[in-house]
Amino acid sequence: IECSGVPLCLTLAACAEHTGTVQTDWTVFIDGAAISTQQKRMDMTAGNPKIIALEWPYVPAAGSHKLGPAASTASGTLTVYSAGNYSLDWTVEEIVKSNTHSAVTTSG
Repeated sequence: IECSGVPLCLTLAACAEHTGTVQTDWTVFIDGAAISTQQKRMDMTAGNPKIIALEWPYVPAAGSHKLGPAASTASGTLTVYSAGNYSLDWTVEEIVKSNTHSAVTTSG
């Protein structure tokens, strides 16, 4: 994605299920490197699917970047999926705020 250097809000919403009872670490990779300060930890239990909604704020340098979510566990298999009313959404939102105030005038 082409970034202008303003803050991003990265979100992952989905269903997740693990084959074991483990901690799962979620993060975002930017250009092949993890944002280590933004890691999210979640306890997973076998046979107990979870609805996940994770958010990462990040301010990239201006330019082209590859962005993607990632998860790691000590063992077993983690499945991330959509089901029923829950879709699998990876969203990258650029947060742009105006630096000027709008003048309000009235006449009358």
